[in-house]
Amino acid sequence: MTAPMRNRRVVFVLSAPHSGSTWVGYVLGSHSASAFLGEFERGWREEAKVPCTLCATRGLPECEVLGGIDSVAPDQAYEWAFDRVNKPVLIDISKLCAWSQRHMQGDHTFQPVLIHLIRDPRSWMASMLRRDIQPVDAFMRLWCETNTQIHAFVQHSGCRSATVFYDELAADPVREFRRLFAVCGLPFERSALEYWHAEHHGFAANGASSAIFAGHRLGPPPPHFRTADDAFYATHDRTMFVDRRWLHDLGAGDIARISADPEIGTLLAKFGRRLMPDGIVATGSVHGIRRLAAWWRGEPSQLAIRRLRRMGPRLLHRIRNFRRKDAIGGPGE
Repeated sequence: MTAPMRNRRVVFVLSAPHSGSTWVGYVLGSHSASAFLGEFERGWREEAKVPCTLCATRGLPECEVLGGIDSVAPDQAYEWAFDRVNKPVLIDISKLCAWSQRHMQGDHTFQPVLIHLIRDPRSWMASMLRRDIQPVDAFMRLWCETNTQIHAFVQHSGCRSATVFYDELAADPVREFRRLFAVCGLPFERSALEYWHAEHHGFAANGASSAIFAGHRLGPPPPHFRTADDAFYATHDRTMFVDRRWLHDLGAGDIARISADPEIGTLLAKFGRRLMPDGIVATGSVHGIRRLAAWWRGEPSQLAIRRLRRMGPRLLHRIRNFRRKDAIGGPGE
């Protein structure tokens, strides 16, 4: 591997639509050594083209950074982007395996990094239903098919990769983003969590983008900007939060059907996760640690304390770390 390839990386965030990829991309792209490109593949897909949200809101005819993309051949996309942004790490939230695979084949002068982002299917379904009314069964199959395809692609890629759950990122962003930045080859910068302070030039316009307008004191958003729930994002302006709207947006029957679906359960089990009434949890040893952490937070008996001590100081250290979680989370879509 040449020196430029070792130093330059493209991080492909792969997910089903509306899984939180814009938020994840904004945070990863707020590092001092990275740049956010949004859904970069839109620059070469006529029916999906949108302007840079930041520059469009400023009234500029084209993006200050990505202007001129129409004249760039798709196979030169990232070489051109590296030259434009002058950063060693690019964050692409195009989400599509085919787009990523195209640029991972043949000669390239960067190291690809794959991040598979998964959202609780109930939360994901509530987000989809805010935009498109379809039978819940159809959405259930789409969630399974998309995440199964991404999982297979990542497994066979041989690239540096990570699988992360939106719900765990939102519940403990410091811990989880520290892990993601490490996978990207970057040290954790806590300031990146407040992504609305950074300049982001890319193709993205949904709920997570709303904080950008307020953060940069911009005017009204451009026509292509859509959140599907403007009031919700106005209430959570420039804050970090856990999006749990699905608990009241979905009917009890739909929640029960999704939670009991065997295909969803089998897929989640591959990642060591399962659905609980109020969220998604880790199974096996990790889930055991979470339960012990909850036990420790209460008033454990002397017998419980003796059992925990017998597990060793390292496990106790991990349990205590669960007590110090930051009470901030991330926007959904």
